[in-house]
Amino acid sequence: MPFYAAEGFFGALEVYLELLEHEVKSKDLRKKIKRLLYYLLDQPRLAFSKRYPIAKPRSLLNRARYVLITTSRKDEARRLAERALRYARELKMRYDEGLILEFIGTHVCDDNSRRDRLLNDAHKIFKELGATWNCNQVDQRLKQASDASTIP
Repeated sequence: MPFYAAEGFFGALEVYLELLEHEVKSKDLRKKIKRLLYYLLDQPRLAFSKRYPIAKPRSLLNRARYVLITTSRKDEARRLAERALRYARELKMRYDEGLILEFIGTHVCDDNSRRDRLLNDAHKIFKELGATWNCNQVDQRLKQASDASTIP
């Protein structure tokens, strides 16, 4: 299977993760999406990342998101995301590196100064790559973090 098929596959996973995290309120539908994601993240993810090393960072990031959304195990999600970050840096995958930095800074980092540093690093990467939408997302997250830290 060619890698572009894997990219399409990861796109579908990301849509389901977004739906589960933000949109779907029905318990029955959430249960169905969780079950679907469990199977989609399990076997195909392993096959793609073994066959295509460049698929490993995104597959680990998706796994981290799934763990955080479905179990709230922040430490496990952080470990997965940091493994993904190491692979992205090793493979010089700047866009994936930015996505992973944003995820860690937004969802699994408890230290405010580290969070700001991670988000600023993600912003810098996205700006270098011309990823305007991602820059705007990180700007919003930085503003939210700043607003939250100024509340007495």
